[in-house]
Amino acid sequence: MNDNSYHSSRNTGGVMNFHHLSNSIFNNISKAYLEDESFRNEFYTYNALDNSVWASRAKVVDNQEFDRIQLVEALNEINKRLGASVKTLDNIELLRDSQTKCVVTGQQTGVLGGPLFTLYKAATTIKKAKELSVQFNSKVVPIFWMASEDHDFEEAREIGFIDDGKLKTLKVDKKPGRGQNNPHKTPHNYSYLKEPVGFIDINTSVKSLLLEARHAFGDSEFEKWCCDVFENTVLETETLSDWFGRIYLKLFEDEGLIVLDPLNSKIRKLGTGFLKSAIEKSEEVIELVHKAGLSLKSHGYTPLITPREGATGLYLLERGERLPITRECSMYGVREDQEREAFTLSRLQGLMEKHPEDFSTNVILRPIIQDVYLPTIAYVAGPGEASYYAQLKHVYKLFDMEMPIILPRENFTVYSSDSVESMEQVNVSLDEILSTDQIQLERKLLKLKDKIDVDGLFDGFSSEFDEMYHSLVATLENIDGEINNISEKNLELIHQQFNYLKQKSHRFHRKNHKEELKEIKGLYQWLKPFGGLQERKLGLVNVLSQTGPVFIDYIVNKLEYDIKHRAVLITRGKV
Repeated sequence: MNDNSYHSSRNTGGVMNFHHLSNSIFNNISKAYLEDESFRNEFYTYNALDNSVWASRAKVVDNQEFDRIQLVEALNEINKRLGASVKTLDNIELLRDSQTKCVVTGQQTGVLGGPLFTLYKAATTIKKAKELSVQFNSKVVPIFWMASEDHDFEEAREIGFIDDGKLKTLKVDKKPGRGQNNPHKTPHNYSYLKEPVGFIDINTSVKSLLLEARHAFGDSEFEKWCCDVFENTVLETETLSDWFGRIYLKLFEDEGLIVLDPLNSKIRKLGTGFLKSAIEKSEEVIELVHKAGLSLKSHGYTPLITPREGATGLYLLERGERLPITRECSMYGVREDQEREAFTLSRLQGLMEKHPEDFSTNVILRPIIQDVYLPTIAYVAGPGEASYYAQLKHVYKLFDMEMPIILPRENFTVYSSDSVESMEQVNVSLDEILSTDQIQLERKLLKLKDKIDVDGLFDGFSSEFDEMYHSLVATLENIDGEINNISEKNLELIHQQFNYLKQKSHRFHRKNHKEELKEIKGLYQWLKPFGGLQERKLGLVNVLSQTGPVFIDYIVNKLEYDIKHRAVLITRGKV
């Protein structure tokens, strides 16, 4: 690693160093959005990296109408219930002003606050809101949309965790528990019920997860702080999504982050008009998404949204389950695998008017309804979300709206002084680890350490032996031609013994370098866990238990916005 590529920034916790990495988390469609102007103009409305577009988008938002009184009431209800700070409640009140705008992000509500990239999304959102407040000389507030209505439990239930140098997965289950928020859930059907994550109770599996996490922590002030954050936030909480919301309000209490729970009935009521319009225009919506997908294919990309036949982009909450509403001719239904109850358009719209809390949007319409609720100047997106938006430009237009600025989230790989020592010991760079899988790197190390060239030695010996062997057999055939018939089988047995000795040599060679291999394994567990990016596989608890709130302060307040992949060096007790 080149020391000249490091940068430093001082804060109350010490010094944190960072440097840029050569690899990027943005690829395919999201990379084209950032780098290809003609592609961006076709599929998106704005270029987030062009400073001139922010004022243009602000004017568009200023000309939109929002029910700010109802919005503020709903956000107050949500955030007060989840223990929001005074700073957060003050930011909510700012939304009463017609000039106040917001930068929005969102994510599935994972256990223990989810993976690291979720933290980075929130941090990027806060950072950009602060920057725009100065730029516009008016208030811009950060809002985090908790995907509490999502029913993909598998995505929310687990997190990567390192305990005593061992990489493991912490999980929770869906058993009924403290909240009993879903009256249709029983000890018999909970495992397969398609319920929103916002209905899943805090239960005994959460207690077990917390005990396992606490077992991994020591007695440093940051580890104690971390335990307090995650354990105290669960005390008054009934659901997994509420726990997530409390965690983020606590982590960003000084920054005034606002969380939005789309399951809130007041929030749902704000979208009633849109829901009625969306079901009426559902066929057009799906056709526009399909056409955008075909256009992406013509550019050589695979679209991320592939709507099923009869899809509407909407869900209905029925008997405790979130089920897709499908269309067949002029009728609608929610059961595909059973005899369906049929709805006319007018009846469905009547239900939306009476019970908007029973309806939710899928990946196609969620961004649109978000911008119906909120004066959104920009949405902070990861690579996948940025790719989804490529199919939504004309869906926005269908509802007389405009896609917001899609701002790529910041991204980091965090490493420690122990990682530096390990990399020096095995003579490898961070870039090399991130671009190479563990087996390849182990083979490279063992090959470099193999001073006698075991493979070459055996290959040369085997070739010479085969030549002598065949000469020997040719001579022995003078005794009896039958010898030739058994010679090949005999040679195969001899080669099996050669290979056995070769394998043993490699095993002894590997054993002689087990300490270096152990260092490589440790590096991959931390820097490339489960073979993937650290920010996607490891929970934020892994970093915060070493740095406490200083890391959050650093990435929000000390680093300038940058979409390039950065490596951040932390040391225990400071950054």
